[in-house]
Amino acid sequence: MKDLQFILISTALLLSSAITSFSAAPPVLSHWVVAPISHVDLDENWIVASRAENLIKIPVTDSSNGEEIQMESPIEDVLIADGLVYVLTANEKLFIINVETSLQETPLGQIVLGHAYQKMVLDRDRRLLDLIGDGDCGILDVSDPGQPVILQHHEISSLAQDIKLSGDLVLIADSSYVVIYQLDDNEELSEIGSYRHYGSDISEMEPYHDAVVSSAVPDGWGKRGLRIVSIADPTDPQLVATIPVEGFSLEIENDLAILADFDSLTTLDLSDIENPQILGDLRIEGSSSEIAAAGTHCILGHGGTLSYLNLSFPIRPYPQWSLHYPSQINSIAAGGSALYLATDLGVDILDLSSPEQIAEEASLDFDYSISRILLDEDLMLLKRTSYHEYIPFDISNPATPAEYPTWIYWSNLVDAELVNGILYGAAGDEGLYTYDLSDPESPVQIGALGLSEFAHQIRVEGDLAVVLSRIPNSELSIVDISHPSSPELLGEFMPGKPVSKISSGGGLVFFYYGWQFSVLDPAEGTNAHVVGVGGTSGENITNLSWIEGQLHCTTYSGKTLIYSLEIPAAPRLVAVLDGRYSSLHTVTVAGAEFEATT
Repeated sequence: MKDLQFILISTALLLSSAITSFSAAPPVLSHWVVAPISHVDLDENWIVASRAENLIKIPVTDSSNGEEIQMESPIEDVLIADGLVYVLTANEKLFIINVETSLQETPLGQIVLGHAYQKMVLDRDRRLLDLIGDGDCGILDVSDPGQPVILQHHEISSLAQDIKLSGDLVLIADSSYVVIYQLDDNEELSEIGSYRHYGSDISEMEPYHDAVVSSAVPDGWGKRGLRIVSIADPTDPQLVATIPVEGFSLEIENDLAILADFDSLTTLDLSDIENPQILGDLRIEGSSSEIAAAGTHCILGHGGTLSYLNLSFPIRPYPQWSLHYPSQINSIAAGGSALYLATDLGVDILDLSSPEQIAEEASLDFDYSISRILLDEDLMLLKRTSYHEYIPFDISNPATPAEYPTWIYWSNLVDAELVNGILYGAAGDEGLYTYDLSDPESPVQIGALGLSEFAHQIRVEGDLAVVLSRIPNSELSIVDISHPSSPELLGEFMPGKPVSKISSGGGLVFFYYGWQFSVLDPAEGTNAHVVGVGGTSGENITNLSWIEGQLHCTTYSGKTLIYSLEIPAAPRLVAVLDGRYSSLHTVTVAGAEFEATT
């Protein structure tokens, strides 16, 4: 192992490699990519979205006939209503655009706001637009889209991060509180009530009849998920129900709630408000950023992908179509002296035989996005984003990868591992499948195992596979795969908490919840147990990755904390890297360690 660690960092705009030894100044190789989808909205006919400074408009019935234009400043928020698109930009401007006309045409109206707003909501009845940002709340009259007028400006908490309307009430998410304001005929705001959503910051909220549904980032103390609070009497809010699911983007359409997390989309039935029910779960490739719904459909922005999902059967939502825009790194893998990077542009293959002179060896361009790369000797599998398909390639010569004719497809394949010519797949409610890929031109299913819960993620450690189920309860199934044609369930471990993801390495399995991670020894099957616990002192975890006895832990605030697990029962923090990352992948190439964070 070399003394220096090499890092590949992919932010929204930059891919760089740098030596992170604390005693050396890092040389940097830069590669620019385009920002991911950040905001979405839709009505019955149109979808609007943004990524950095670009505004996107797509007809619902013809996804190939979209339009994209660069605005004069990064976009803070977009919404669409009654044929008009409202675009809020970072240079303190609001633009109003007729959705039926080309984006190249002059907007119907625009106004300089004089304040840095980040979110907006429209009162359709009174044609008022409410905005919040940086401790300010503004109210605009947009009844004449050609001449929007600022009516009021109010100073509120600097921690306000969301705003919604419920009748004549204005709801503002202020850190971990929902503050309720009365809006009078003169557009003056008067605070009349408030309540706290656990101890965590609210990520998003939505009004629902005489209640508010809010989601929050888990805080590691069991206080997490959705909360439904009645505001029938806004001066005295009352808790109605809590729901043990988490997410960062929330939308409600009729009685259906849709919640998007880092890697999943969950649907919930709210028709019985005191007893809400989880309906379905969909695995997402690419970190979700925002979701919007209309009727029986919703639009989801995840990574560089826009997916139009059909919700008519909410137990199993499915994408009708997806559009992919150049974006960040989705997956990283290493084989020999080559590094493979999957982006929404395709796959780049880098020659790292000389880390000081990184060179592109080959590239594969597709008209679809790649979300994950699996490698095994001379075989590479590429997973299509939002589809249950893996595309096999011969990489015996990385400079000239050759596609095999037969794709691998399961109707419900959500995750897979490729080890020694065998593909192990987590296939939702169909359990676990095994495929023999020793002849990639003729893949053969050789085994299957039914599981009691929905198989969401799989990791392989030696002769054991660990399968994470998330709906309706988190469960880890320990499976003996020493004979891949006849996998055998050894035991099931119940974490007792809703687990988002698992990782593995060194014969151990790692799972996290909020700011705490646990180390599981699966070797004893039915007696599998947690051997160690660690945490980040309050910063919520977004991903875990293992290399050479160390656990690399990425947090929601953007830090990477590195723990030594020489003694698994006592994880020890050995380093902290600052950044703005949301996920972490680690590989070893030519004796050096490489990490990609996106």
